[in-house]
Amino acid sequence: METGKMVVLLNLQPLYESLYDALNQYYVYLGGQKYVDLGLGTHRVKCQVHPDFRLIVIEEKNVVYEQFPVPLINRLEKHYLDISSVLQEWQKSIVQELTQWAEEFADVKAPQFLARHKYSPVDVFIGYHSDACASVVLQAVERQGPGDLTGELYHRVSEEAKLILLDCATPDAVVRLTTSTLGSFAAQALFPPGPPSQCRPGAPCHLHRGDCPHAFPCPLSPKIPDPWDVLTLF
Repeated sequence: METGKMVVLLNLQPLYESLYDALNQYYVYLGGQKYVDLGLGTHRVKCQVHPDFRLIVIEEKNVVYEQFPVPLINRLEKHYLDISSVLQEWQKSIVQELTQWAEEFADVKAPQFLARHKYSPVDVFIGYHSDACASVVLQAVERQGPGDLTGELYHRVSEEAKLILLDCATPDAVVRLTTSTLGSFAAQALFPPGPPSQCRPGAPCHLHRGDCPHAFPCPLSPKIPDPWDVLTLF
């Protein structure tokens, strides 16, 4: 506070109520300098406030609404941030498509499943939350590396994001996939019959629904496990 540096408070709720005077900008001026009272319990001290001092409080939205005192909330300049805030517009478009894909993945049409439970992405993907798709897209973009936006890059990021999310799918959700809104065709595309194989240029590729345009090996095709890697698992 005296040095003019930015202070970020995270999970320090016992300290917040002692900052009311600072948040109110209730300063005492002495010798051209600003001072404010800070108190913790019965201990109070006057601290000099540098003109460049900034205070940032980071907290979950539900914690702010449920646990923060109303006077404290009123004293803060509030900004809501999530993972989507750091994404570009084309990446946000992939997030919307991935969210729709996840909902269709979880939506089961078979009567034997509908009679038991209404499935949602939370039931299908382990750890799924409101920012899950945005986090997955951000991870997929980082895996692809820097590059100009092209149709091919858009497609690669979209497919990579689906594969990342698919790694979090529960086994029972995979079994129900043929009866989901995606249909059996999508299930065969995600899990082709037979052992996985690298697609080669000019050869049929289930991911591209035609000849593979990429150089061998295709970055989108499943990796063939090395026999020695398999042996090390036992």
